[in-house]
Amino acid sequence: MCEAPAPREHASEGDGGLAPLQRRVRRLAAEGSSPSAELTRPPACACLTAMVIVVMGVSGAGKTTVGQRLAAALGARFVDADEFHTPANLARMAAGVPLDEADRAPWLHALAAAIDGWLQQTGDVVLACSALRASHRQALRRHPSRVVFAYLQVPADVARDRLLARRDHFFKADMLGSQLETLEPPDDALTVDASQPVDTIVAELVAHLAARRTT
Repeated sequence: MCEAPAPREHASEGDGGLAPLQRRVRRLAAEGSSPSAELTRPPACACLTAMVIVVMGVSGAGKTTVGQRLAAALGARFVDADEFHTPANLARMAAGVPLDEADRAPWLHALAAAIDGWLQQTGDVVLACSALRASHRQALRRHPSRVVFAYLQVPADVARDRLLARRDHFFKADMLGSQLETLEPPDDALTVDASQPVDTIVAELVAHLAARRTT
C-alpha cells in the first residue's frame, strides 16, 4: 500500500512560494543533509503509475494525428513537442533550414524537465515528438518503464505526400530528407506501420500498452 506523502508547507500570500522552500533549505542544512539532493528527489510513493507515451517518427508519419487519437482513447493529455521549441528554432524550420544538434539541445532539455514533472502526476501523457536519434530518446527516457516510445514507421514516399498536402505548417516537405538521414530507428520501441488507417494504429498501440501495464 502506498503511504500518503507528508503534508506540504503552504506559502503565505505574497511570498511567491519561496518562504517554505527557504525554510526547508535551512532545516536540511541544520540537520547536515544536502538541500540540493533532498529538494530534487522524487516523492517516495510507490503508487505513481503515470506513463508518458512518446509517439515518435519523422515528419509526415502522423505523430500529431495518432497522438491525439491515442490520448483520447487512453483518457490522457496530449502534448506536441513542437511547443517546446525556441522561437529561433521555429523560424529556422519555417525558412527550410534543418536543425542541428546544438539547436535541439535546449529543446530536449525542456522536454526532459517536462517529462520529470508529468511522471510525478497521476494521469498519462501522450507526447508527439520526433525523437529521431538514440541520444534524443535517451535524454527523454526519464524512467526505465514509465516512458514508452511508440515508433510510427512510414515509407518516405507516404510521408512526403502527407507533407505536400499540409497547409500552414512550419515544416517544409523538402526538409524530410534531412530527417530521414538523422533517423536512427529504435529497437526497443512499440513499432507500428504508420501507413495503416489511424484507427488501426491506435488500436494496436492501445493493446500493446495494456499488455505492458499488466506485466
